[in-house]
Amino acid sequence: MALHAGAPVRPVFAPREPACRNFVRRRERRTESPVRRSPPNTSSMPLVRDPQKLKLYTSDQVFWATRDAYWSDLISFEDVTSFTETVFADGLLNPYPSQLRKTCRGPVTVGRTDTLHACAYLKQDRIVYHATFQRRWVVLHEVAHLLTRESRVNPHGWRFVAVYANMIHRHVDRQAASSFLGLCQAFGVSFAPQRRAA
Repeated sequence: MALHAGAPVRPVFAPREPACRNFVRRRERRTESPVRRSPPNTSSMPLVRDPQKLKLYTSDQVFWATRDAYWSDLISFEDVTSFTETVFADGLLNPYPSQLRKTCRGPVTVGRTDTLHACAYLKQDRIVYHATFQRRWVVLHEVAHLLTRESRVNPHGWRFVAVYANMIHRHVDRQAASSFLGLCQAFGVSFAPQRRAA
């Protein structure tokens, strides 16, 4: 807009900035129309229940701390790969009681991860280990997941514990398996199906 002589000039002031950013957010909330978000449809999503996880992890730590260092010492990636392949193939060749997995599309693959854990991926028949989890007892735990195939619904349920204990029986000894089940019982970990009341 052009200015004419004698016309009053209205001063232009810069808008004041609010002292607090929360003020801006509150003002925007008043002016914006509310957006209603419907809750996600979870009817088709499998429910993850893992009530025994922490109790079983505690049993694991207590039990393997009392075993020979052969099982708890760190080993190389090559050794953890070889041991994983051996234990998995043995479980398929000589299935354990309560084991669901009886066949395999191919050999198990082993990888590394930067995340501080070890994890079994059932669809790919793959197990990844962080460097601090390259231990033989961790191999038994993760292979038990591949053999029981209960990844979404109660992955550390009674069936997993039963297969895991039988793996300890076969690869360590009978007394070790009995001690492990005794610890599980003491920590309230189930390793047999619950009987339904009549």
